[in-house]
Amino acid sequence: MRNRIIYGITSVLFIMLIINVVRSSVHLSERGSILQEAELDLQKAKTRNETLKRELARVESPDYIEKEARDKLNLAKEGEVVVLLPSISPPVQPTPTIIEDIPNWEKWRRVFF
Repeated sequence: MRNRIIYGITSVLFIMLIINVVRSSVHLSERGSILQEAELDLQKAKTRNETLKRELARVESPDYIEKEARDKLNLAKEGEVVVLLPSISPPVQPTPTIIEDIPNWEKWRRVFF
């Protein structure tokens, strides 16, 4: 009788231990996937950061600033003349002709009669 009680208690504790180990392993695998996603996001952010740093360096260069000032603000150096050309008007579109959708025999009848 006493052996059965000890065996029952040991069995229940062993089952609880197995359940906790399984639950912990599932929880750990979920955390692992979260960690992998975070590392991937970090890598994407680093790549974007490097791209933005290169873009910033390009935009802050004197050549770029001068080009933008000339193109968008119509500025010029001393002694230079800014020439503004008129914008080209849109090309003239031909008016579409209406094509009658009648059979050929009707067209021939109209020609002869």
